[in-house]
Amino acid sequence: VPVETYRLAVDLRGEGGDLARLQLRETLNEIQSLDREAESYRRSLDKVPSGAEIKRLHQTLAAAEIQDQIAKKAVDDANKKLHDATHQLESAQRAFERAATSVLESGAADGRVARINREVQKANEALRRFQVRVVEKNLQEIRSNVLQSLKTLYHKDSLIEDIHIDPETLRIELVQGGNSFGPARLSEGERQLLATALLWGLSQTTGQRLPTIVDTPMARLDSTHRTHLVERYFPRASHQVVLLSTDEEIIGDYYTKLESAIGQTYFLDYDNVSHWTQINPGYFP
Repeated sequence: VPVETYRLAVDLRGEGGDLARLQLRETLNEIQSLDREAESYRRSLDKVPSGAEIKRLHQTLAAAEIQDQIAKKAVDDANKKLHDATHQLESAQRAFERAATSVLESGAADGRVARINREVQKANEALRRFQVRVVEKNLQEIRSNVLQSLKTLYHKDSLIEDIHIDPETLRIELVQGGNSFGPARLSEGERQLLATALLWGLSQTTGQRLPTIVDTPMARLDSTHRTHLVERYFPRASHQVVLLSTDEEIIGDYYTKLESAIGQTYFLDYDNVSHWTQINPGYFP
């Protein structure tokens, strides 16, 4: 409202009748209200950007929308790569777990095998020590019985002074004149007597009543050794002795010396035609 109009309205408030004054006052108030509203519109219009500013804002908004689209695409690509990487990682973890399980199981198996081998070795060593202790416990008695049997069978009283038996290998060494030597230095007949003495001594050590069977008992022996066998060994070798003699061994004087200890004799007659052997009572015809 122009200033002049407003002032004129103020000046006229005291003129005319009451009705005119009332109407004028209302008009003035309306003018003031409209003026305030107009002022408010003017301030609002002042805040509205110019065309150039609006254009610039449009450009900025368009650029921002483009950047937003680029950022969204980058986020989508990153999410896809993250999904692929996560899948590869899970696959690698499963492969690692399988490999680790296989290694651990293999290591556990190897460990069990190694532990079993160690236990077997310990058991074998314990058995070996037990065997040595058992042998050592009876070794003196065995040595004494074998030595006594050997001296009984040998006709050379000074040939063997002592014997040594290794508790681990059971290797036998003979002692003569303070020197040790193996059975290989004995004659064939003397080695046969040594074997007989070993069996006799072991039998005495066990104390068990077992029959003794001797095949071709006098082969490879001289007359003196044969006599010692007949007189000293056969009658006392066991509670039951079976001698499988040829017709050139226990005959003549040897048979006579054994006759008192003989319980039964049999003659094995082989038939060359039928190729079978017949057992007949008696001795050689």
